[in-house]
Amino acid sequence: MAGPLGPAFFIPVTHPFLSLPATSLDDATHALAEPGALPLGGGTDLLVTIAEEIARPVVVVDLRSIPNSDAIVELPDARVRIGATARISDIAHNGLIQDRYSALAQACDVVGSPALRHMGTIGGNLCQRPRCWYFRQGISCLKNGGGSCPAVQGENHYLAIVDGGPCYVVHASDPAVALTALDADIEIASTKGVRSVPIGEFYTLPRDRLDQETILGSGEVVSGVVLPAEPAYAALLQALGERVDAVAKDLDVYAEDEPPPDFSLDTEVEGILREANAHRFDRFHLVGYSGGGASSLAFAALHGRRLLSLALLEPAWAGSDRTRVEEALMRRFRALESLPPDQFMAGFVRLQLAPGVEAPPPPEGPPPAWMAKRPAGVRAFIDAFDAGDLDLDALRAFDRPVYFALGGRSNPDYYGLIAGRLAEIFPDFTLETFHERHHFDPLHRIEPERLAGSLLALWQRAEA
Repeated sequence: MAGPLGPAFFIPVTHPFLSLPATSLDDATHALAEPGALPLGGGTDLLVTIAEEIARPVVVVDLRSIPNSDAIVELPDARVRIGATARISDIAHNGLIQDRYSALAQACDVVGSPALRHMGTIGGNLCQRPRCWYFRQGISCLKNGGGSCPAVQGENHYLAIVDGGPCYVVHASDPAVALTALDADIEIASTKGVRSVPIGEFYTLPRDRLDQETILGSGEVVSGVVLPAEPAYAALLQALGERVDAVAKDLDVYAEDEPPPDFSLDTEVEGILREANAHRFDRFHLVGYSGGGASSLAFAALHGRRLLSLALLEPAWAGSDRTRVEEALMRRFRALESLPPDQFMAGFVRLQLAPGVEAPPPPEGPPPAWMAKRPAGVRAFIDAFDAGDLDLDALRAFDRPVYFALGGRSNPDYYGLIAGRLAEIFPDFTLETFHERHHFDPLHRIEPERLAGSLLALWQRAEA
C-alpha cells in the first residue's frame, strides 16, 4: 500500500534568513565570523529553534556542502576522526565505529527517530539547545531572561536531579554521553585555526552561564570529533587472547595535567606495586616499553621476588653506569630542554632513531589533548633518570628469565648499548631484534602476533 507523496513533516519558519553553502572549512569560518551567522548541519534542531524564535539568524551557513566534512577516517596515529556533518545514522552503522567504539554506535542508534538519525549530524547533535519545555515554549525562566527556574516547583520530569541549579536543564545528546566515556576530543574551528578540547571541557553548566551550553565563542564551530586510539597494548592483548590474565597500566607521570612535583622512578614503581596488589597478583610477569621499561627495571631491582619474568621493550634507561657515548647522547637530550614543546618533541624523537631513519610524520589534524602532557612528562623522566640509582647487584641476582626486544632502526648508541649492558648483568637474558622496527613504530602495535609469540614462550619457560 502506498502512502501520499510529500514530506514526512514540515516546520513553519517565519523568520527570514539567507542560506549560504560553504565550500570549505575556511569559507565557513569566515562566513560565521559575521554577525548573525549560524552553522547548519542537518537542521533538525536549528530550524526548530528558529521556528520557536529562540534563534534569529541573519544567515545560515550550510556545512554539508564542504567536501569530506562527513568523513569517518582512521588517522595515522590510530585515532579516529568523525567529521562534523557525519550523519548520526552513518556513525551508528559504520564498521570502524562498531568495532572499536561500540558504545558510540549504540548511542547513535537510539537517537530520536529513524528520520532524525538520517538527517541529524554529530556536530549539530552535540550543539543542540536544551529540550526543556519552559525554555522551548518561551515561558519566563532563567534561560529566557526570567528571574527563576519554574521547574523547581513545576513540571520537572527528565530534568537534572544531580548537580543542578540554578537552572535544571539537561543536555539532550545521547552521543555526548558515550563520547565523554570514551574521552573524545572536540575540534573547534574559527578564523584563527582549529583547536582541540576534551569533551569534558566542551560543555558549560547553567551556574557558569545561562545563554549557551558549550564553550563555543562567537564565530566558532565544531568541525569534527576525534576518538582516542585504542590503548597502546590493545593489539598485543588481542594477540595474546584469553590465554593470559593481562592488565595494561598507564604511566603515573601522565595521570594528571602536570607530573607530580616529586616525581621519580619510585613513583612508577609504587604504581606497578599498587596495580599488582589491586589485582591480587602475588607473582607476575612484567612487560615495559620505553619509560615503562625503565620503570620495570627499577621495579625488578626493588621487588624482584614478585616477578616470574621481565620483558623489556627498548627501556629508556638502565641505570647511571653509562658509556661515554651514552653520556654524550644524554647531553644532547638535555640541550633540547630550552626549546618550545613542539621543537623539543621533534628533537627528542630524532635522537632515538638510527642515522638515516626518518622521523614519523605528525598525525593529521590538531594533536590529541593528551599530547600536551608529553613534553613535561619526558622532562620529568629525564630528571628522574639523572637522579635515579639502579641497584645493579640486585639485577645480577635476579635469576628469572629476561627478554629484550630491540628495534633495528632505533638509535644503536642508545637502545643497542643498553641491551649490551643488560646482557652482561642478567644471568638469563634473551635479545630479539626486530630489524624493520624503531622506537616510534613499536612492535607491540606493528607486529603484535610475533611479540605475543615471544612473550608466551618466555612465560612458559619461566613457569616450567
